[in-house]
Amino acid sequence: MSPIPKAVREMEHVLGKKVHDAYLFAEKIHRGEKRKSGEPYITHPVAVAKMLFDVGADIDVICAALLHDTLEDSDGQREEIANAIYAKFGDQVLYLVQAVSKDNAITDKVVQQEAYIEQIQRAFDSDIFAFFIKIADLIHNMSTIESLPKQRKQRWIEELRIQYLPLFSEYFHRIPLAHRTIFNRMMERIEKILSSYENDSR
Repeated sequence: MSPIPKAVREMEHVLGKKVHDAYLFAEKIHRGEKRKSGEPYITHPVAVAKMLFDVGADIDVICAALLHDTLEDSDGQREEIANAIYAKFGDQVLYLVQAVSKDNAITDKVVQQEAYIEQIQRAFDSDIFAFFIKIADLIHNMSTIESLPKQRKQRWIEELRIQYLPLFSEYFHRIPLAHRTIFNRMMERIEKILSSYENDSR
């Protein structure tokens, strides 16, 4: 196992050992997996968690962010991993992880994405922090798609513009006033990333 990242140590120092345990759990699930950039996959959930930590998210949200891809990468052990998350980190963390996890049992990607959008809409109604985990996930993914083939990169951009941005705008009025500044900052980051890709394509 590689050394504990500085960002994880920083989050653990403020929020406690549960963050450390969530990182170790996620690192074990993602061990050996690489992103298209060649980086270890675990760098993605760590970046998502750090983004949310920087805007003041609580420990359960940070743990869920660290674990947010573990069910999708469960390799046929989704139920066992879900049970382990519940036992180690509690029902709130498991709920948030499940809320942002696609159903890999649906093999048709179009149908899977339609079901996923409906799923996160229901989750947004129950817990606004599912909303923020998804936005942070998109921000980091979009900021690191440079290594993808042009066609796939364009598909990511179109999916964000056509499916996610309208959804985020629709739910804005449901965000508590105390969290709207966080939302606006995160949306500004998404728009900046999108603008940079649009400028590059001209």
